[in-house]
Amino acid sequence: DRKKEDDPKFVFFFEVTIKPDKDSIYEDGIFHVVVKIPEDYPFSPPECFMKTRIFHPNIYEGNGHICLNTLQKSWNAAMTLERLFLSIMMLLDLPNVDDFLDYDKASVLQFIENILMLLFWSFIGMQIFNLFKNGKGVRYEA
Repeated sequence: DRKKEDDPKFVFFFEVTIKPDKDSIYEDGIFHVVVKIPEDYPFSPPECFMKTRIFHPNIYEGNGHICLNTLQKSWNAAMTLERLFLSIMMLLDLPNVDDFLDYDKASVLQFIENILMLLFWSFIGMQIFNLFKNGKGVRYEA
């Protein structure tokens, strides 16, 4: 759950607006992330929650929790807030369906990925078939 703004564990509380890059699947969106800096920062990671609702397998719709290794296991004192926000932007474009918070959303994205791979390999297979059918395939002579 989101902590109260007056929680003594946190010394700073602010909101960041993220505007994804052009060509992102979220390029027309504007996303607000609540950031809470703990008193032992930078030795402990900030808590970050997506305030804007978003369809994403690594962001829990119920409370906006962001599932990102940078905010948990991979955090170190050398990490900057700028790098953290870049990591969040990358997560928007590259969802991790293997480490998800929302099974249903991860399943939908995995299904779409599988369909795209099937279409891709079907197209490649047809191109190879047409090369050999037209006599342009690679031939090896012993």
